Amino acid sequence: MNVKLLKSPEDDAVIKRVINNMDNAQLLVPEVCTKMVDRVCEESIYYGFNSVVATPNTVERTAALLKGSPVHTLFGFGDAGRGSIQGKVETLRHVLPLGVQEVDMIMNMPRFFDGQFDLVQNDISAIVKVCADYRVGVKVIIESGLLTDEQRKTAVELAIAGGAQYIKTASGGAGSGTCNMRLILFLHELIAGRAKLKASSGIQSLEDAWAFMEAGADRTAGRDNMISQLKALGYKPA
Repeated sequence: MNVKLLKSPEDDAVIKRVINNMDNAQLLVPEVCTKMVDRVCEESIYYGFNSVVATPNTVERTAALLKGSPVHTLFGFGDAGRGSIQGKVETLRHVLPLGVQEVDMIMNMPRFFDGQFDLVQNDISAIVKVCADYRVGVKVIIESGLLTDEQRKTAVELAIAGGAQYIKTASGGAGSGTCNMRLILFLHELIAGRAKLKASSGIQSLEDAWAFMEAGADRTAGRDNMISQLKALGYKPA
């Protein structure tokens, strides 16, 4: 691992790689408004983020603004995994035709803690199936910060058995935990190439994201702190 303090322009190739594999999650705030959607989409296209994470009330505008750009629209459920599968499928059938290119879902945490693992896997499979009709991939959020290592093993197996393309460490919501190096190494070993891994929650810098990628994460999450760092570095995409 060759992580160091990033500087521009000498480390622009690394910065570009990190940003190209980072999902811009700035819109996941209660105060999101049209002006914010426009700004975040503009920044994401300019810097070259992998995607913009949209919620039900922002997905249509986000998809329209990103259309024709390399940045894709990522739709994220905000129900902490508690919603009914019927409601989730109905929501997806509404938003997927708008231009969503990827979906994040939180594993059904209440049923997981009840030990109803068949139901948890069936929920994942149902979301994966409806998304497959639109050729859209699914990331399953396992809220690692709430789980023991043994529970993380179970969650990973359920997500993979359900057809998830990605395992995502956490939603970033209250109590979901902060991503750390041990967690990424642990999950990367568990997944063993059967799915991809996304590092999420509490990632404070481009260096953090880069370190997690070097340790095995395929994607990372970022919010406005990443934009602030890019501006402070004077980074200008080629």
